Amino acid sequence: MKNKVIKKQSEKGITLVVLVITVVILIILATISINAVIGEDGLIQSAKNSKDSAENAVDRETGKMNTLLTEYANIMAEDAGVTEPGDGGGSNSGGDDSSTTIEVEEAIEKGENFLQNTIVKDSFGNEITIPGSFHLAKDSGNTVEEGIVIEDDDKNQLVWIPVGTYKTSNGEMTNLLTRRKFTSSGATEVSGDSAVDSNFYGEGDISSIANKQIDAFKTSARSHKGFYVGRYEQGKGNVCIAGVEPITEITRDKAKSSAEARYRGHVYVTSELISSYAWDTTLNFICQTNEVGYTLATTRDRKYGNLSTGEMNKTGKYSADKYSNIYDFLGNYWEWTTEYCAFESDHCTSRGGTYFNGYLDSGFFAADRITLSMNYRNTGPPFRMQVYIK
Repeated sequence: MKNKVIKKQSEKGITLVVLVITVVILIILATISINAVIGEDGLIQSAKNSKDSAENAVDRETGKMNTLLTEYANIMAEDAGVTEPGDGGGSNSGGDDSSTTIEVEEAIEKGENFLQNTIVKDSFGNEITIPGSFHLAKDSGNTVEEGIVIEDDDKNQLVWIPVGTYKTSNGEMTNLLTRRKFTSSGATEVSGDSAVDSNFYGEGDISSIANKQIDAFKTSARSHKGFYVGRYEQGKGNVCIAGVEPITEITRDKAKSSAEARYRGHVYVTSELISSYAWDTTLNFICQTNEVGYTLATTRDRKYGNLSTGEMNKTGKYSADKYSNIYDFLGNYWEWTTEYCAFESDHCTSRGGTYFNGYLDSGFFAADRITLSMNYRNTGPPFRMQVYIK
């Protein structure tokens, strides 16, 4: 019995010693591990140092790359003789360094796309912003009054409409971005987005499909001293080129979405269905820069525009309806706009003359506002884009 008791005591003593030694070893290992992980030269600090070194290396390489890109851009700009808006040379901010600003005639001759928004000057000193990825068309006018035409790689063409004061062969003109009432002797500006007459044709409130967009257009047009309109009525395939059938049998809302789709996602421009601001400012520009004057806006007979042929023509075909390099603005067919008409709840406004009744003294004319159901799509009308610099 005694031997058994002694044996049990001995086994118990051995277990305690082992336990103590184990605990001590674990403490030592933990201390070493913690120091290895979070110590001054531990894994965490080493990883942080590696991360900082990598980021510094990336920053250095990025800096070198940016420097190279800047130098390349400067070389390209010097080679092309172009000037960015706001850089002190021929910009909208007031710079007038013509030696570093490309001239319109030179840009037409080059026929090259601009890499970014670029200011060009005509022979009168007017400044035009050419958006990146566009070039001047070969048949563009050399001055603003002749109609500056830009073109993209798909041959879509747009015409510059000046906003504010600009110079012509007959002196200085002022073309403000406003809605108007036209007569054969001039135009009266309409203040704001509301009524132009008893039918309450408006633009900027909740009744207008442009109510959330119109301010962006107006801000850009006034800031850049101009905007663009389609040179032609939009053609089938959603193109703005000559010699195609105009888009017809299209509702107002579909016309809006198609106009916006033309340059959706473009880096430099936004395209929209033409508004009353763009229509009236464009028509006023046409009247100012052509000898016939404001008669162009109000004549109903067969004298002006595509009004006497009795059929709708392909875009740009009717050369008699070409003013300031813009085709079919007076006739061919009336065109959808964003303007609304409160006279009838489901109606909106189309503008322009039409081929099928222009030969009558009572036909529609370029300045006319035509009340039309927004869901109307019987053989027309087509539409035209307004395009502005982002």
